[in-house]
Amino acid sequence: MEIVTNIFSFALIILFFGGSIFIHELGHFLAAKKRGLEILRFSVGFGPKLFSWERDGIEYRLSMIPFGGYVALPQLADMGQLEGGDKEAKPLPSLSFTDKFIVSIMGPVFNVIFAFVLSMALWGIGKDEVSQERTTQVGYMSTEIELMDGSIVPGPAYEAGLQVGDKILTIDGEPVTNWMEIQYIVLTGTGRTDDNKPLTIFSVARTTPAGTETIDIPIHPIINTEEQIRQIQIWPAAKILVGELQKDRPGEKAGILVGDRIHALDGNLVYTINYMHKYLNDHQKSAINVTIEREGALQDFPITPIIHTFEDGSTQALIGVGIEYEKKKVHYTPIQELSKMMTMMQQTITALFHKDSNVNIRNMSGPIGIMHSSYLSFQLGFYQFLWLITFININLAILNLMPFPVLDGGHILFAFLTKLRGKPLPVRFIELSNGIFVVFLISVMLYVTYRDIFRLI
Repeated sequence: MEIVTNIFSFALIILFFGGSIFIHELGHFLAAKKRGLEILRFSVGFGPKLFSWERDGIEYRLSMIPFGGYVALPQLADMGQLEGGDKEAKPLPSLSFTDKFIVSIMGPVFNVIFAFVLSMALWGIGKDEVSQERTTQVGYMSTEIELMDGSIVPGPAYEAGLQVGDKILTIDGEPVTNWMEIQYIVLTGTGRTDDNKPLTIFSVARTTPAGTETIDIPIHPIINTEEQIRQIQIWPAAKILVGELQKDRPGEKAGILVGDRIHALDGNLVYTINYMHKYLNDHQKSAINVTIEREGALQDFPITPIIHTFEDGSTQALIGVGIEYEKKKVHYTPIQELSKMMTMMQQTITALFHKDSNVNIRNMSGPIGIMHSSYLSFQLGFYQFLWLITFININLAILNLMPFPVLDGGHILFAFLTKLRGKPLPVRFIELSNGIFVVFLISVMLYVTYRDIFRLI
């Protein structure tokens, strides 16, 4: 059954991932046919063909290098052998600016349309969202972090003075509404101090005996792990529920029930499982007053933990309850979903080209990484898989609109330059710029593929 499930997973991944590329090229193809352009071939993939067929003078092929695809349109951009074919020799009528613009932009437009269709499905299915995904409240933070060289440093958020229970309002001036936004803004941050240390400014609401006050907290993220990305080591607050009870263990004996919410331990509010485990370990030899919330009312249960010894000799204080997170079915509209994805892409691209960020090509993924992420998301559930494919289509649309040669944005840029000049750009200039960027693009793909393999190993 596991083999069958894996085969089915990979088949779906290939179908949706390949389908996303096909949809993009279909947009170019249909626009080119509608505008009466000469079409040599429609290829999924680059380089030498694996197999092909011809219809109405157009060659349809599957090519060897699965890094994308193309529609060979010599009137728009004669890529010749870069696309795995021969240069078209016969003279062809030149295109108007409108023809070039429409044909170039319809690939990304089709990806956005496909993403919208997928997001409609996401809207209908709905997401089982756990409480910590919806919150901006800090539930736990590392007091110390071990770096890759083995040294121990204070946790950045802890050292800066962030506190458990703080509600994060903005980061670097950007309002946040959920935990993913918090993670992504920190990761793609570009703030730095005068001495070039990474810097991010948190604005938080903190409840004190005098009331709620707003505090700005400068935090210096650490750069750790092989990915060399910014980290501040905080976790979201969650609503922790009792999912099961172990028979004849302290929790059951004390009267705790399945469905109860763990509210506090000895009066200390519990926001995360991390904190709960640490507190039980630190107080394992004494009775702990466990406060639970049941049907809107708080009740106290004095419980003495038991000590469990694992095979490796480590111990953990337990009260015999299985924990789960509170979930809620949410339905984000296509506009909400796509807007969030476009914002994430804007933050990524800004960070990628910003000299003060810690995001660079090393952190990108190629086809292998995307396929692996797709497989992992499928294991989490069809909703997560469909979300990732939707996000990939938004990626394809936005990246292809960047004004670089070979990409759709490059074709649009050349069309604008031609219109401004009042005459065609030099053929040598177009061939040279396309050739240089193809070499650059292949180099980047080889590098990110190496990084993908490195991560898998």
